[in-house]
Amino acid sequence: MVNDTQNVTLDARNIAIVLSASGGVAIAGGAGVGAGLDVEVVIDAAKAYIGTGAQIMASGDVNVTAENMQYLLTIGADLGIAGKGVGIGGSGAVDVVLTDVEAYIDAGANVNAGGQINITSSDTTNVISAAGAFGVGASGAGVGIGAAFTPVVVVRIDLAYIGDGADVTAGDGV
Repeated sequence: MVNDTQNVTLDARNIAIVLSASGGVAIAGGAGVGAGLDVEVVIDAAKAYIGTGAQIMASGDVNVTAENMQYLLTIGADLGIAGKGVGIGGSGAVDVVLTDVEAYIDAGANVNAGGQINITSSDTTNVISAAGAFGVGASGAGVGIGAAFTPVVVVRIDLAYIGDGADVTAGDGV
């Protein structure tokens, strides 16, 4: 049981910063083929909650906050050079972000605040993803081919709630 004459604050924060790069160079007298791939998979969670059976009494506010932030910079680059023939370069920068961010008062909890009860959850993802590829055929009959791709997949769970059966009372609102 928490009995406080002030505010009660539960705050969960997670910050992920990912910087990565990949590259490749292929040089050949005949055909030159180079490939580079940069793959980032980020799995993050931030949870702040008042659990089942908890009893919270505060004369001020009760704040339950979960915040998750991801910052990703991924770069893939490649070069394929051929002396006589085809120069092929292929590159990719792939980002996959999976997050679970939850702020809640669980079922069966008892929370009484003289002020407000604030339950907030936020999830922010910032991705800069770049890929470049160059193919060079050096001789007069040479051919250069380049291809690049940068897929980004973000799957998130972002919840703020009061569970069924929770007993929640606020003097200034929920």
